[in-house]
Amino acid sequence: QMAPALKPPEPNELQSLTDEWRQQHKQLLDNAHRQQAAQAQLLQATADSTRAEQRHVESKEQAAEAQARFDTLNQAIGKDYQQLLLQSGQLKQQRDSLRVSIGEFNQSLQHLNGVLGTLTTTLEQVESDRQKAEEIRHRSHNKFKQLLIDRMTDDAQLDITLQGEAMTAVLGAARAVSQKLPELKADAKTIDEVRARQQEALHQANSQLGGHIDLDEHQGNDGWWILIANADGARLSISELSGVLADQLQAGRDELAADEEALFERTLAGSIRQSLASRIRQTSQLVDQINHQLETVRTAAGGVAVKLRWHVDEQQADAVQKARQLLLKDPAGLTPEERVSLQEFVRARVEQARLDLEANAPWQDRLRESLDYRVWHRFSLQISHRDWEGFKPATEKLMNRLSTGERSVVLHLPMLASIAAHYTSGNGKNTDQQDSKDHSPRLILLDELFAGVDKANRRQLFGTFSAWQLDAVFTSDHEWCDYDTLNGIAIHVLHPSTGDEPVTTTRFIWDGKTRLADNSQPVH
Repeated sequence: QMAPALKPPEPNELQSLTDEWRQQHKQLLDNAHRQQAAQAQLLQATADSTRAEQRHVESKEQAAEAQARFDTLNQAIGKDYQQLLLQSGQLKQQRDSLRVSIGEFNQSLQHLNGVLGTLTTTLEQVESDRQKAEEIRHRSHNKFKQLLIDRMTDDAQLDITLQGEAMTAVLGAARAVSQKLPELKADAKTIDEVRARQQEALHQANSQLGGHIDLDEHQGNDGWWILIANADGARLSISELSGVLADQLQAGRDELAADEEALFERTLAGSIRQSLASRIRQTSQLVDQINHQLETVRTAAGGVAVKLRWHVDEQQADAVQKARQLLLKDPAGLTPEERVSLQEFVRARVEQARLDLEANAPWQDRLRESLDYRVWHRFSLQISHRDWEGFKPATEKLMNRLSTGERSVVLHLPMLASIAAHYTSGNGKNTDQQDSKDHSPRLILLDELFAGVDKANRRQLFGTFSAWQLDAVFTSDHEWCDYDTLNGIAIHVLHPSTGDEPVTTTRFIWDGKTRLADNSQPVH
């Protein structure tokens, strides 16, 4: 049986198969090309991977070598390297701080530049003021020189001599005037007041001098008024007139010298009485001040207190006691008999002084001796104690009843109170009322301070220096003066010299609470 015969394809179908084959053939070729390219890339990647693996191995080897070198270097450098790193950090901080300081300095520089500008302006103003001052000084120089030429300093009784007319000489004369007249005011108000007083004094002087001396004034070229005196046809300056009148006054006193003693005995008994009574009262007030201060101190154990008594000496005649009473009595209340008795007493004292002194002694010396009221009076010490009532005279027997410390207190207290009263008696004020502007030292010096006095009584005695405002200098071989009653004192401890070395001291301060060394540290 025969196979059926193949039917030939159609032309269109053949074309279609041909196109399909071409496409498949092209795709096959493209696939072949991509496969070749992929194989080439695979080969290249394999080669790159091989090289990368080689480099990785090399890098690991290099890292191991670097780590080894680092470990070796680190071991070699050690702490010094760490210290360098630390110092490097500190230097960086300092650099940053310096940068901040530079900024601040720049700001300060800007401020100083502004201040400099202000000072420059001020300097220009000062220079202008200086020129004006030079002009004023020049005018003052000429004016003061003319004042010296017109002898105004002689009229003011100033012994000023102009050594030439140079600027230095005139300046020296002006300084001499300033030293002799330090409190003189020269403002317009004061000048007007002085001018008014001078006019009044000139009017009174012309009235009193009458026609013997005629005072006149004329105004100089520089504006001041110059006084001139016409005496017996002579034209004199005020200083020359003062010398003439002084000579005349001395001549008059010489003429009266012989009659002065008789004049005193006849007429001055009344005024002397007043002065003498005033002195006695002042002394009594001084004793009262002393006793007022002594009342504040009593010893701790026996309650010992002291006071002073100022009275007429018992050995004086009764007339002295009576005269003292009359001296202190109000002058308006004196009877004629009492006045005569008082005058006779003063005359008797003068006569006694005349007998005691040389026959040719001047009357002033006789008067001073006769009226020395201190000769009539005596001081006596009074003591109070818990064992007896009131104050008793400090006899030797009574003093022996006291302890050694109490006797020392009894002797020290009147001395300290007397000194305090002496310092305050000049202005009539007690210690509490002392003028706060008076800074004069109220000094007392004591050697071997308060020997034999116990600590409790020393505390009271030291308190008197603060209460009575005394400035004291003490010496003692054991006393530190650290009492709460003493408000402050400087203490110098003397150290003996060794060899050729001088005596040295260590200084401490007691401030009323704590004793401090010189470095202001507490001393224990």
